[in-house]
Amino acid sequence: MIKLNRASGILVHITSLLGPHDIGDIGNEAYKFVDFLHECYQKVWQIKKNIKTSNIFYFIIQILPLIASEKPSPYSGTSAFAGNPLLISLEKLVDDGLLVQSDIESSRPTFGDRIEHNKAFEWKYSILNQAYNNYKQNHLAKFKNEIDIFTKKEHYWLDDYTLYMAIKAKQNNQSWSKWPQKLKQYNKKVLEQKRHEHADVIDQHLFLQYIFFRQWNQLKQYANQHEIIILGDMPVYVDYDSADVWANQSLFQFDPTTSLPIVVSGVPPDSIEDDGQLWNNPIYDWTGNLRKTNFDWWIKRLKKSLETVDVLRIDHFRGLEAYW
Repeated sequence: MIKLNRASGILVHITSLLGPHDIGDIGNEAYKFVDFLHECYQKVWQIKKNIKTSNIFYFIIQILPLIASEKPSPYSGTSAFAGNPLLISLEKLVDDGLLVQSDIESSRPTFGDRIEHNKAFEWKYSILNQAYNNYKQNHLAKFKNEIDIFTKKEHYWLDDYTLYMAIKAKQNNQSWSKWPQKLKQYNKKVLEQKRHEHADVIDQHLFLQYIFFRQWNQLKQYANQHEIIILGDMPVYVDYDSADVWANQSLFQFDPTTSLPIVVSGVPPDSIEDDGQLWNNPIYDWTGNLRKTNFDWWIKRLKKSLETVDVLRIDHFRGLEAYW
């Protein structure tokens, strides 16, 4: 673990990095950015003559949520644990033998000057689907051991997330509140049947999560080797239409008959917003089932976040300490 005494840093999301596919990813440009920060760090450290040289200074990359999301907002994630497959580097998949460069070039659409999320989403997922098919046909043995280890380690969130994504696709991507009652209410007997029905789709989402965290951990290791700390954000609330809420409804203040929130999040009026703000996220049942479970879900969420980044900023702590 890197000891942090004092640091300067740059705020930039992965998607803002220069990249060949409309949005940035965790491929070569991310490594170049780490190199750039490392070079700048050496210069800045030399300029500050008045700072004790016994301290070590690091540059920090602040990473806004890397959570899986089908919406442009990183605060509307489909999971508080899963990584965003859109950030997977296609070039790294070529290096792994899961794609060939022509797979990428032959189907890449023309992108404009502004990010086109829907176009990027649809195209990249088609390429990732091809990588998954190549994995199943030609490279199953090569990755099997690592994927088995990943699955066992991450099962506490991965099982629900992959099932949720498979069912959501089958339900035309509708919010889980509009699913059939037995699916909506997380009926375990029914869901076990769905695991068998959607086994291949579930396996595909599992594969993408394995690839994401494999690439991410390699990048993080490279950054740490260059004395760069990764600083991440963790939103206090999770999106209603997420695997977390669907699979853990008892941890939120819900009406049990409708599976809808009794109250939602926001902030009170202040000097900036006369009417306050409506965030519309479900509120945690802090004094009820969360306490009864010894805050197990929250502890796992924090642990997973701190495995992904070096330093974690809760966004925002006031909202956690005194929610409204």
